Amino acid sequence: MTDVRPAVHVARGASFLFIQNFVTSIVGAVGFGIIARLMTKTEMGVYVTLSLVFAFVQMAAGFALPNAAVKFIAELRGRDDRKGAAGVAFQILRLSFIASIVLGSLVFLFSTQICYLLTKTTDYADVFKILALDSVFSGVLPSLIGIMIGLQKMRELAVLNIVAYTISKVLSVAFLLVNLGLWGVMLGWLIGDLCGFLLFSGYILRSFGMPSFGFGLKRLLGFSWPLYLSSWVSFGYNWFDRALLVAYVPLAEVGVYNVAVTAFGVMYAIPSAISTALFPQYSELQGRDGMRSLEKAVRTASRYVVYVVIPLAVGLAATAYPAISLFTGRIYEVGALPLAILSLFGAAT
Repeated sequence: MTDVRPAVHVARGASFLFIQNFVTSIVGAVGFGIIARLMTKTEMGVYVTLSLVFAFVQMAAGFALPNAAVKFIAELRGRDDRKGAAGVAFQILRLSFIASIVLGSLVFLFSTQICYLLTKTTDYADVFKILALDSVFSGVLPSLIGIMIGLQKMRELAVLNIVAYTISKVLSVAFLLVNLGLWGVMLGWLIGDLCGFLLFSGYILRSFGMPSFGFGLKRLLGFSWPLYLSSWVSFGYNWFDRALLVAYVPLAEVGVYNVAVTAFGVMYAIPSAISTALFPQYSELQGRDGMRSLEKAVRTASRYVVYVVIPLAVGLAATAYPAISLFTGRIYEVGALPLAILSLFGAAT
């Protein structure tokens, strides 16, 4: 029975996250498809630069603490140490919120310079100011999600994520339809991330009660700083292509390439859900039974992830042209080749 329970928990957790990713992928694909049709290719290129700054702030504000939240909270739950788990959660939230405020303020103060550096014009500086306000809340979201995963509240995480994400996309499209342009998209982001921030914070406060900061921040940072360095490498890997395109080609071409990357991301969300559900289970197994208990779990999980990912990726590569045409319209069909290449190499990696 003991051997079955972790597998059952993983299956349930992965299924909730799969449903979340399935729903958000559909909402995101439909929303992004409408947004792509309502924007010019140049505006889509500016959308990429906004996404780049957004991702940069989230990465910088996080200090890889979401991973620390998953590891320590799940491990302490395995030892029945509720007070220690609460200390981990609130230490992480305090640090990431302060970092988000600082970074959001810097983006706000230097919005004109950042806009000109990335888009070669200052026409969109006000849009970067809205992004700066959004950064205050969005910078904390990964830590909030990490705490939810550490608590293994996968069902609640999935529901709250779906609500916040749907609000963001629906409002972005609605504001675009009333001709607010990129302003409208950013307002949708801001309201959606604010809703997510309030929903997750409220749930975590109800779970842990009044804030306590008993867990050592030094121990958290000692675990997270190597992962933080690794996260910057991953950030560079995920964004270097679009950053290079922003620097050297017209924004319209950046917009086309971003459509291909976004279409690939819809497929990639499925193995991501499985790995997200596995991490806290590994931590709890380690806290309860030690490192040896992980060996069989890791081998089994890796095998089944491969069974899921390779057919999906090869199938997307084979249908890249009709998929991208259906996804965002014929204007972006030139992005079919990048999508096919991304999918084939995604199958291998």
